[in-house]
Amino acid sequence: MIAIAAPLTEGASTVTGMNPSALVVVGLGLLLCFAGHWLARIALAFWAGAVGYLVGLAGYVLLDQNGVGVSSTPSWVFGAIGAVVFAVLAYFFYVAAVLLTLGSIAWTVGSVVAVGLALSPSLQLVVAVSAAVVVGAWGAAFDLPRKLMVVATAVIGAVLVVAGVRTLVEGLDWLNLGSWVGGTTLPWVWFAIGVVLAAVGIFSQLRQQGEKSLRAAYSG
Repeated sequence: MIAIAAPLTEGASTVTGMNPSALVVVGLGLLLCFAGHWLARIALAFWAGAVGYLVGLAGYVLLDQNGVGVSSTPSWVFGAIGAVVFAVLAYFFYVAAVLLTLGSIAWTVGSVVAVGLALSPSLQLVVAVSAAVVVGAWGAAFDLPRKLMVVATAVIGAVLVVAGVRTLVEGLDWLNLGSWVGGTTLPWVWFAIGVVLAAVGIFSQLRQQGEKSLRAAYSG
């Protein structure tokens, strides 16, 4: 998700002015960054909803390009369905929460590495998917410890805050699927801001009281 790209379709466009969705993204990012482990189920459900929204948009684009007659359906309908399904799964099931959380982080890291190595778009996809599957499966097989949960939620939260602020400052449309597929890496200034924010979030969360593991948070 750190990778930024040109729009997938001609209809994808940047957004100027105040974007209400950006404020929601920033709010979710702050929640995850500074209280992710303490409100694990709620925070990860919101994050899963955001991932589900993007997956729903991807499904809409894929179906529409294949000519199955969904062009008259608003893309946000598919996004909303994906958001609800993923959020519910993450809230009620530990394994789903871990797969979505660690998988999305691994996807991001894998995408950045693939872009940095100047791999072809198809290989970028293979690297990102492989990283998501391997890391997600590893996390689901074990009881995710509190410290790893703190790092994961702080990093995700920092990425969301940066994305939301960029939407407000630069007019980048975070909810535009084309903004997250392929392309060039994040400008170093925004990357540095994200790193600092993640570090502050980790430090803040480690000073809080919380469950010893993510599975314990789901057992209550």
